[in-house]
Amino acid sequence: MAGLMVVAAAALAGGLFGNRVQAVDARDEAAVQQFSSALATISERYIDEVPPDVLIEGAIRGMLRTLDPHSNFLNAHAFKDMRIEQKGAFYGLGISIQKRGDELTVVSLIEGAPAQRLGIQVGDIIAEIEGVSTRKLPADSAVTKLRGPKGTVVHITIEREGLEEPLHFAVERAEIPLESVATAMILRPGIGYLRLTKFSETTSDEIDRALSQLKTEGMEKLIFDLRLNSGGLLDQAVEVANKFIDQDRVVVSTRGRVRGSNHEYRAEKSTPYRDLPLVVLVNLGSASASEIVAGAVQDHDRGLIVGETTWGKGLVQTVYSLEESTGLALTTARYFTPSGRLIQRAYSDSLDVYLHLDPRVADQSEPAPSGEISHTDLGRSVLGGGGITPDRVVRFEDFSELIQRLRSQYTFFNYAKRYVAQHPEIAADFKVDDAIVADFIRFVVEKEIDAKPEALSADRDTIAWMLEREIMGNRYGREAEYRIQLNHDPQVAAALTLFPEAEELLARSRRVQREVAERQ
Repeated sequence: MAGLMVVAAAALAGGLFGNRVQAVDARDEAAVQQFSSALATISERYIDEVPPDVLIEGAIRGMLRTLDPHSNFLNAHAFKDMRIEQKGAFYGLGISIQKRGDELTVVSLIEGAPAQRLGIQVGDIIAEIEGVSTRKLPADSAVTKLRGPKGTVVHITIEREGLEEPLHFAVERAEIPLESVATAMILRPGIGYLRLTKFSETTSDEIDRALSQLKTEGMEKLIFDLRLNSGGLLDQAVEVANKFIDQDRVVVSTRGRVRGSNHEYRAEKSTPYRDLPLVVLVNLGSASASEIVAGAVQDHDRGLIVGETTWGKGLVQTVYSLEESTGLALTTARYFTPSGRLIQRAYSDSLDVYLHLDPRVADQSEPAPSGEISHTDLGRSVLGGGGITPDRVVRFEDFSELIQRLRSQYTFFNYAKRYVAQHPEIAADFKVDDAIVADFIRFVVEKEIDAKPEALSADRDTIAWMLEREIMGNRYGREAEYRIQLNHDPQVAAALTLFPEAEELLARSRRVQREVAERQ
C-alpha cells in the first residue's frame, strides 16, 4: 500500500465503535476515564495549542504500537490510498514507503514505474524531497509530496547502504499501473514466466487471462515470480493458490479470538494447471499473501521454491472503517500453512530489527534454521518461523557502485533514447557490440558524469546488456526489455535448470495419491 507498510490480508469490514466501545467501558471504566482526563489536561494546559484530532490520532497510533508491527491507523490520506491501490490508478513514482524511526524507507517498488526504471531499490532511504529533509516528515505527508500531476518532476535524494555518497534523482511522475500481473511471456520454448506484483481485487482474473494466453502460446512449464510481492488480499491469495493446488486441499488456515477468525481455506475447484510443472521464485520482499501461496505450493509438494528466504509475515489484518474516512488495519488472526507452520518472524525483542531488512539473507549461502519442523505431504522437512525457506537458495548479486550510480542518473536510458533516434532500424536480434560500448563511454565522458573510462571498461559486460535492455525496450517495448533482464537474472537461470526436479516432485506426489486412493 503506497505510503504505509500496511498489507491488508482481509477484505474491508465496516464498523468498530458502538457496542464494542461500550463493552470496553464496562470492563475498565477507570482506564477510559484516565485517558479522557489526560486528553483534557493536554488540550487545556500544554504549552502550545494542539488540535484535538492530532492528539487522538497520536493516541491511536500509540495504542497500536503496543500490539504488533502491522496493526496501523489509516488517516484520510492513507485510507484513500488503500482504496486507490486496490481499484484505481494514480500519478507518482511507483514506490511504497514506510517511516522507520526517522528514516523514510522504500519498502516496495511497482514494476515498470519511474522509480524502478531509474534503479531505486527496496531499502533505499529517501533523505530529502525537493531539498528538504524527511527526518521529521510523516510517511503520509511524504506520499503527498511524492505524488502530483502527470509529467511533473520531483527531486529526491537517496541514501543507500554501501554507498558513501547519496544518489540524486529527478523523477518524472507518471500514471502508475495497478495491475497485479507485471508481465507474462514464453521465456524459453515450452516454459512460461509470470511475474505477480501484488494481490488486489483483480488478481485472480488477471492470472486466469495470463495463464490462458501462455497456454495458447505453448506453455508446458511455469516460473511463477513472487519476488518483491509484499502481499495483499487473503481471498486473492487463496484463489491464486487454487490455480495450482488440487481441489479440496487446504491452502491456508487462520486462527484468532474474534468470531469468524478461525477458518480453513481450501482450493474449491479443479483447474487446467494442477499438473503444470512449477517453480516459484521468492526473496525477502515476498510477504503475506505471497508467503501463503509459496507455503501451500511447498507443503503440498506441488513445485519447487527457489530464491531467498521470505519476509515472514504470518499475521492477518482486517481493515475497519472509522469516522471521517479513516480506518484501522488491525491484526485479527494468525495464518498457518497447510502443514501447520506459523511463519511469522519474531518482533517482540526489537521492532527496529524486525522492520529493517535482514542482513543475513544477503550473506547466507544456506538458510539459517528457524522455528519448529513441519512436514510436507511427502514427508519433506520444512521450517516454521522466519518466513518460507526456499527448497533451493540462490542469491541475487547486486550491481557495482558505478553501475548503480549510472542508473540513478538516467545514463543508460538517455543513451538509449539517443541511439534509437540515430538508428531507427533496429533488428529484433540486435546485440550491443564493442563499438556501442565505446560510444557509450564517450557519452558518459561528454556528459561529465563522475565515472572514469577504465572503471567503465571493467564493467563492460554489465554495461553491454543494460544498454541492450534499454535500447530494445525503447524500440520494442517493455516485454523486450524485460526479456533481456531475465536472461541475466541468476535466480531465473537457476529456476530454468530445476524443472526436472520439479517434475519428479510432482510425479512422486501423484504416485502417492494413487497409492492412497487404491488402499481406500
